[in-house]
This record gives sequence, C-alpha cells and structure tokens, in this order.
Amino acid sequence: MTRIKVSLKGLEAMKRELTSLEKELSNLQKAKNSTISHKRQISGSYELEQAEVDEWLLYSQISKLRERISSAVVIADEDSATVVNFGATVEIIISDSKSETEMQILFSDSDEQSDLVKVSANSPLGEVIFRQKPGYVGTYTVQGNTFTVEIKKIEY
Repeated sequence: MTRIKVSLKGLEAMKRELTSLEKELSNLQKAKNSTISHKRQISGSYELEQAEVDEWLLYSQISKLRERISSAVVIADEDSATVVNFGATVEIIISDSKSETEMQILFSDSDEQSDLVKVSANSPLGEVIFRQKPGYVGTYTVQGNTFTVEIKKIEY
C-alpha cells in the first residue's frame, strides 16, 4: 500500500468527508427502502434504479476515501503546505483546445461553506492535482474532453 502524507488538518477533513458520505449513503438507503415498500411493482422503477446507481457510486467513494485514510501518514503542517491536500486553496489554470481559465478552488470533500469552487479528491480534476506541487502540469478527461491543469499557488 502506498503511503500518502497529509497534515493533521487534512486527515481531519478526510474523516469529516467520510462521515458525510456515510450519512448520505444511509439516507439514500432509507429512501430506497421506502420506495420499495411503497411500490408494489418495483421492477423498472426509475427511482429505484437511480438509487441503486447512486448507492454504488457512494460505496465506491467511501471505499476510496477509507483507503486514503488508512494509508495516510500525518506530517507537520509546514511540510503539507507544499502540496495540494484537503483544505488547500489552490490557484490553477485550466485549459483545453479552445480556452484557458485561471481560477481559485478549494480542495475539499467536506460541506464547509466557501465562496470558492470546491473540488473533491474523487473528481477527475481532484485525482490529478492531489499531492502535487506548484508548477505541476497534468491532464484529465471529462465526457471525452481533455483538459490541462497547471498548479500556480497553494495556500492553507
């Protein structure tokens, strides 16, 4: 198992996100069971099919996050400021073949309030920039479109 370095603050943010995802899964399962008990014919039910897809996605996110938490090694906060981690405000440039956009994002999976765009570690962009340093350039694909991202600055 590959160990990842995180700050204590980053580990706490990951644990809060795990709790949030588990709560969302529990609520989804309750709603799904309610749908099943209130419908006599459940085969072909769009609501049930969508709930099962959502449930599978949540299980997948929870599994990935648990793996990250179990492989986390807490490091001193000053060391974590050099890489993208949970709770970081990251200045990035995203470009594709048509345009280039400079923006600030909050790298977070929590429900905390922010005026910045929140990017989850489980998103295509999040997976590319997680644990990377300023100057890093990477690519990711969403719906067949390839984007290039460059990390300009990281703040905590």
